[in-house]
Amino acid sequence: MDFGKDLTRLVFRELGNGVGKNGRPVHRVEFAYACDQMQAGIDKPVPNPYLKSYRVKEVNGKVRISHADYLSEPVYQRLMKYSSAAGMESCRWDGMVCADVNSFITEKGKSMVYVDLSRQAEAEGRLSVPATAFAPIRHDCFVKQSLAEVGRQRTAEALHRLPQVSESLSDVSLEL
Repeated sequence: MDFGKDLTRLVFRELGNGVGKNGRPVHRVEFAYACDQMQAGIDKPVPNPYLKSYRVKEVNGKVRISHADYLSEPVYQRLMKYSSAAGMESCRWDGMVCADVNSFITEKGKSMVYVDLSRQAEAEGRLSVPATAFAPIRHDCFVKQSLAEVGRQRTAEALHRLPQVSESLSDVSLEL
């Protein structure tokens, strides 16, 4: 696999500019694991390749799922410096990068995942341009196979629990 120095191969899509909480301009970017070099039956299934998925309440009250990360200008420029668009001509993704994916626990106890595009990561060589082009069809096939595998696992788990539930119900006597 093309991870170079144990880095994670990621694809991204640019969603445009916005304004951050501090009032400064930001770039909205979605990141996902690039699954084009993964093989069903060998690699762990990845049914949701997005690094982030969270709910956003719209002005009209509707809730939508967002996958966006908000990058400052220097961080965005670092992403562009190490990105490649090879193989992206006919797909929804705009580029690809190899980087560390880290996580931390927030004060509210939620796990937050992020791509390390810091100056330190750059200085330590933990950012790189992917050596091979992205294969969008292989990526989509692996994600579809992952969804099917996760569905099979959930069904098998539910069927395994079914005898336990029926046994516990037979122990219950109903009084009328």
